[in-house]
Amino acid sequence: MTKQAEIQEQADLPSQEQPDSSGNSFVQTCKVIDEAHANKDADAVRDVAVTLAKRLSTAERRLGKATRFQQAAREKLEALTLPAQYPVTIIRVHQNGRLIVEVAGSGNSRVCVSVHPDVNPADLVVGATAVVSSQRNCLLSVTAPEGPWKNVATFERYIGSSDRMLVRDRDAFLVVDQSEALRGTTLTKSDLIGFDRDVSGIAYARLDPPASEHLFDDDVTDDFARLGGLDQPIARVRQIIDFRFRHPHLASKYGLKTKCGILFHGPPGNGKTVMVRSAVSYARRLMPDKRCRFMHTAGSQDNSKWFGESEQNLIERMDAIRAAAKDAIVFAFWDEVDAIARCRGTDLGSGAPDRILNTFLSQLDGMAALENVVLMFATNRADTLDPGFMRAGRVDQKIEIPSPNRRGAKAILERYLGNGLPLASPHDSTDQLVAPLLSRLFAPNGQYARVAEVKLNDGRQLGVAGRHLISGAMLENVVTMAAQHAAVREAETGQEGVTEEDLLFVLNGELTAAVSLLTAANIKNYVATIPKESQPIAVDSLLTSSSSVPAR
Repeated sequence: MTKQAEIQEQADLPSQEQPDSSGNSFVQTCKVIDEAHANKDADAVRDVAVTLAKRLSTAERRLGKATRFQQAAREKLEALTLPAQYPVTIIRVHQNGRLIVEVAGSGNSRVCVSVHPDVNPADLVVGATAVVSSQRNCLLSVTAPEGPWKNVATFERYIGSSDRMLVRDRDAFLVVDQSEALRGTTLTKSDLIGFDRDVSGIAYARLDPPASEHLFDDDVTDDFARLGGLDQPIARVRQIIDFRFRHPHLASKYGLKTKCGILFHGPPGNGKTVMVRSAVSYARRLMPDKRCRFMHTAGSQDNSKWFGESEQNLIERMDAIRAAAKDAIVFAFWDEVDAIARCRGTDLGSGAPDRILNTFLSQLDGMAALENVVLMFATNRADTLDPGFMRAGRVDQKIEIPSPNRRGAKAILERYLGNGLPLASPHDSTDQLVAPLLSRLFAPNGQYARVAEVKLNDGRQLGVAGRHLISGAMLENVVTMAAQHAAVREAETGQEGVTEEDLLFVLNGELTAAVSLLTAANIKNYVATIPKESQPIAVDSLLTSSSSVPAR
């Protein structure tokens, strides 16, 4: 072995030296270096120096790793041994010679604590979140300038100074404090407020109302011309709108009440909704320089299974109407209003319908008197509506939309048959086609003079005629389905045009289906002659479906 190899071997110390041998290794290495110097062997000295540098670098890395491990262990130990700290919300700050803060913790427990000297007094603001010591006697630090909140209420009014205020949270009134950030905001009644109900009782922010554009339908193109046989109701609606917006001076001169709620009632399918939409179109033509908006609400649309949410939805809808009325005329329409305005006390399973109705009525108060708001309602069951809803001041105009009489049915059928529809004979008039249908429906001894019988609880039996069951929508469908039969026949045989047989066949099918749906619960919707003191107990059909098809 050469001298250089011997020096290198002695310099390569083991990676895992025992403590008792490290000193000897160091002495041996120094001896090797001295010998290398004595022999003037520069290459051996350089190799030893390089090896020692590598060993030093390795030792430094291991030392750094050990230091980091020791620091992590120390932090874990401190975390395990530190006393508990509790999150709180600052309620008030007192500076009577000594800085004291009032804080609220979980369960809305409140306590006054001192402040640690390291805490900046400028951070101590109402609504800020902080932590207190395990003994709950000292505020250690401020963690955020604003606390968390998850509740929403409506502002009612300030109490005393502007630091406290009264808010309405569903069915309850609460007194809450204002956070430092909210104190510079001017609030008005019904503003939405974000607050913490469970811990601090502090209001933090005024919230923008939810976007309400989706509540409005501005694409209304219906026209009164669609409604056959309803000349008298149409004239009343036009009169109300004319005196409300075209001749307000005459309404004032003669004491006419034009700012009122309008209720459309009558059997289903006779054009109540079309009447309302046509009224909106008429108002737009009457006032082209003004914006008219239409809100269509199904009766139970705002109902929710969550407690208090139905009432809040109603309030938000009314707020949207008030906001829109600032720069437009708003026609607000509730279809099937009996879903929320049914007589109180009739639902024995829950008090929710009564609460919803009370909210609805309180919101309606004064709404009809607004300059740019027209309230309209529709129902098939006016007899079930609550007297508080029907009273003057809420509903002043009651317009019946009845089932079509002979003249109305003739107008409806002729309107749809005369709309460019091909007839079987070019010489046939629409009058010749509809006459047999009208005779069967309205003649005292016609085919459909008695299509069902109603048994009453007093033993009497009343007949139900086909004319009781027809509606504008049914007659429109009779023409539509007859045209479909004619189109199929022409495609198969080449025979062109709608025939009398087509119309009679479809009418028989429509009446048969209508009779099959009659029950003791709904028969009063169609037959107004049933005495109020009598209750239907059964409905028997006298009409059978024809198995034949129109001639091909």
